[in-house]
Amino acid sequence: MTEEDVFYERVCDFYLMANEKKKAKDVLKYGLERATDENYEDLKQRMDKYFK
Repeated sequence: MTEEDVFYERVCDFYLMANEKKKAKDVLKYGLERATDENYEDLKQRMDKYFK
């Protein structure tokens, strides 16, 4: 998670497939805090889809 180009949505998908919902949500929160404008909306939509 300290790499410059982290694909938070892919990490989230991995944790969801592994049935680790808390970790998946934590990854998305972390990604949203560090997201650029172009990535923020995609991550926000994913958060709404899976965790609302």
